[in-house]
Amino acid sequence: MSKRDRALEQLTSEFPGISARVIVAMFLGYLQRTDTLADAVAATRERILDACLV
Repeated sequence: MSKRDRALEQLTSEFPGISARVIVAMFLGYLQRTDTLADAVAATRERILDACLV
């Protein structure tokens, strides 16, 4: 399993109440705009948490 796949698995298991499709779409978008996998994971996590607070 690739690092990207593990990161997606971690995010989807961390947020089980959110559609995996939504998480994947967000993650892939951030992956294109950031420099590292860690930055994409962090940005995705932040966005989900921000959305849940609203």
